[in-house]
Amino acid sequence: MLTKVDLSAIQKMFDESKKETSERFTTMDKRFDRMDKRFDRMDKRLDSMDKKIDNLSDRLQKNTEELIELITAGFNSYNKRMLRIEEKVFKTN
Repeated sequence: MLTKVDLSAIQKMFDESKKETSERFTTMDKRFDRMDKRFDRMDKRLDSMDKKIDNLSDRLQKNTEELIELITAGFNSYNKRMLRIEEKVFKTN
């Protein structure tokens, strides 16, 4: 049979266990809060990187279009020169 001393010892053990569990949950809660903050910072950094990538993509597209225009203009100029040369050559014959 359990005595008052036994019940008191059991109660003390449960109280200590409850306190340790509470402290562990508090510690875990703080760790999760820090993790949430880290994830928030990572999200902001990813958003920033996404914007930078979009910027680079836009600039690359613009540079590619300008390069195509330069090449096309160069070929058109070359073709015009060739046509003028052909006209002069065939006129003399």
